[in-house]
Amino acid sequence: MKKMIQTRFAVILTLLVVFGLSLGVQAQTKQEAADLYNKGAQLAKSNPGAAVKNFVEVAKITEKIGPDAYDLQQRAEKQIPNLQYKHAINLYKQKQYDESIDAFKKAVKYGEKYNDDKTKQKAEKIIPQLHYITGIKSYKQKEFEKALNRFDKAIELSPDYAKAYFGKGLVYKGLGDIEKMKQVMDKTIEIAMKKNDTKTARKATKTVSNKLLVEANQAVQDKNWSQAESYLDQSLNYGNDHTQAHILYMSIYNNQSQWDKTIQHGKQIIDKVSDKEVKSQIYFDLATAYQGKGDNAQACSYFGKVSTGKLQAQAQKQMKALECN
Repeated sequence: MKKMIQTRFAVILTLLVVFGLSLGVQAQTKQEAADLYNKGAQLAKSNPGAAVKNFVEVAKITEKIGPDAYDLQQRAEKQIPNLQYKHAINLYKQKQYDESIDAFKKAVKYGEKYNDDKTKQKAEKIIPQLHYITGIKSYKQKEFEKALNRFDKAIELSPDYAKAYFGKGLVYKGLGDIEKMKQVMDKTIEIAMKKNDTKTARKATKTVSNKLLVEANQAVQDKNWSQAESYLDQSLNYGNDHTQAHILYMSIYNNQSQWDKTIQHGKQIIDKVSDKEVKSQIYFDLATAYQGKGDNAQACSYFGKVSTGKLQAQAQKQMKALECN
């Protein structure tokens, strides 16, 4: 009996010691968590990235402790998503774009984990923009494959992001793939107009129009009239000012002795042009067309209106040959 009592006493003593040690360890761990929290709070303004690490560690420790540390856990978890967002913003300001993207992804993750939808949504919105920025950077460096990859990532994350489509269109322009450039720029314009992003829509329209005019002009120089005409026909689908297209049409048709077509295009724009040198070019081409038709009176009239630029001397020479009054 005495031996049994001694055994029970030993067991109780052992439990008390273990329980006491457990309380001591828990108290010590909670104090460590509190110290980490205070340190994180001090770092929050100057180094949000380091503060996040502290608060994450606090959350881990207090979760293990349980209800006794619940208040501290809640306070730490509340800080984490927003501080991670601020850390990502700092990386962005330092132009560390890839690191910033990774940091914003963490902000999304923390926002989900700690029920901070506002921070999560803000971070999600910025990530596609950063892919666009890095894509433009790669495009300017003519790293077209990298640029395409970035723009595609931006589009994957934000399918109605017009600027990402615009960037992709620029890449195809740089690669000389006119058909793909048109397809992507058409998509850019469609999305931009739905989002009321008129600036991006105008930029896309102008980019396609200018590229088609450049290609048409080169085809004219190469005397590839059918190709030049095809590019010009396409360019008429973009924008409202087609003055340069009509001038190129006139050159194409004069070179093929299609005088009536030259006159038709010239008359569409002659009253809309104010630049004297451009107007002189139109007058000269109209005069050439009328001369080709044998209408010397009209030819003389238009040659006489050529008043500026390099064509003036040529116009005067033609007037002399035609014996204009």
